[in-house]
Amino acid sequence: MRITTKSRAAVTALIDLALHSIEGGVVSLAEIAQRRDISLSYLEQLFASLRKAEVVNSFRGPGGGYILARDANQISLKDIVIAIDYSNSKTNEANELWSSLETFMLEHMDSINLGMLVQQNQDKLNPLAVKQKKEKTSTKVAVAIQKKAIAAKREAVQKKKFIANSVFSWALCSSNKAKIS
Repeated sequence: MRITTKSRAAVTALIDLALHSIEGGVVSLAEIAQRRDISLSYLEQLFASLRKAEVVNSFRGPGGGYILARDANQISLKDIVIAIDYSNSKTNEANELWSSLETFMLEHMDSINLGMLVQQNQDKLNPLAVKQKKEKTSTKVAVAIQKKAIAAKREAVQKKKFIANSVFSWALCSSNKAKIS
């Protein structure tokens, strides 16, 4: 048993769907295609199989798109791979030789769910969020540096001794010192 390129693309697209459906409901395949650089027609084929396997639900019309049919934690990697790679395949004698290994792999894939994959790959698969997070951090650092600079400037001004350069400023300086004492 192999995990095909189709399965990998489907998993990537479903992680994207899970990430973006949290924000606002349905997600169009065109958006996923653009974000993940996957052909729209290829995604349409994949999502037809995923819809048939009841992994996703579709909505037609303006504002239509796809959502997960179940919670991300209830969709296993096995569900996705079977929907994509086994939707049209027929078991032959050569596959029978590998059935125990295939069973082991499918059991392992059943223990991995889409929710786990979303958690593990959130930063990698959502570069916009990473960029925004970095921008927020750099903005916070810049603000903190600016506040420290302003505080240092105020402190320097307060510590700076007043030097009288005229009779009037000398009188002002003397009266301020008298008030302080």
